[in-house]
Amino acid sequence: MTRRYKMKKIIIALLVFALAPYSLTFAAKTKYKVFKPSGGKSYEFVKSGEKKYKYFVTEENAPLYFKVTGPTKLKIRTRPALDQGKSSQFEIQVWEGDKLVKGRRVKSNASELTLDKTGEKIGLSRDIFINVPKGKHNYTLRINSKTSTKFYTRFHQSAKKKKKAKYSVYRPYDFEKKISLKSAKYKTTYYIVDNDGGAKIKAVGPTEVIIYCRANFNETMKEKSKFAIGVFENGNEVKKFTGIANKSKKLVYEERTDYIPSTLHKYKLSVPSGQHEYEIKKVNSAAPSLSVRFKMNNNSLGKKK
Repeated sequence: MTRRYKMKKIIIALLVFALAPYSLTFAAKTKYKVFKPSGGKSYEFVKSGEKKYKYFVTEENAPLYFKVTGPTKLKIRTRPALDQGKSSQFEIQVWEGDKLVKGRRVKSNASELTLDKTGEKIGLSRDIFINVPKGKHNYTLRINSKTSTKFYTRFHQSAKKKKKAKYSVYRPYDFEKKISLKSAKYKTTYYIVDNDGGAKIKAVGPTEVIIYCRANFNETMKEKSKFAIGVFENGNEVKKFTGIANKSKKLVYEERTDYIPSTLHKYKLSVPSGQHEYEIKKVNSAAPSLSVRFKMNNNSLGKKK
């Protein structure tokens, strides 16, 4: 064996070693949920401290079938029964038809986990990860071993990420007065509401409307003031949001220098199914008026203006 060939093997080994932690980290970032394999009939509960976990029993070289719809990721966790001594050597294989999708040869020593029924110790877990392509897939799990005849397997599928709700600015379909709030960089439009109302919105539920609210102080008011904003439908109050307002020290209104805006308060209005028209009013507030603006969930069928 030449010196150059030896060096090449060393470099490859070092690359594999360096990439291994990255692969484990990547796998750890994926969140999984447990699922039952379609061919899973026999199972045992494995005990870890006070907790119990359901594992499906797989006999040596006996197929266990399961179905998956992709794209998704799988994590298949296997623990051997320790038939001979304190360790087990085995090979995990996942097939689709006559094609080997993934295989791994491993060794597992005894763990602290036990079978709930018998109290027998079982081996440390060994995992394989599979990136499942788009479509429906029929897989077969096979485990080959000369040291163990029974295995306990737990199946996990990547959990679907919840899509973060997106909101867009919503202008009331009817309002009395609007006002511009100025900061160092921006100018934001608000709508004035008082005890008589001042802003009306439409929404088709189920959806969510975000209400941004600032109480308006005058010069005679204290630094803090309680306020409440009421949401009315057909004259009936369906929701009330309360808060304690503090005077803003940086923001001013462009049109009303006699009004001092408060710090910002944010509320979420859950809209039930159907079409709704709401009127926004100031209730039980010392402030002469409130300034409000809105954002609507993009999934809503409500008309944005």
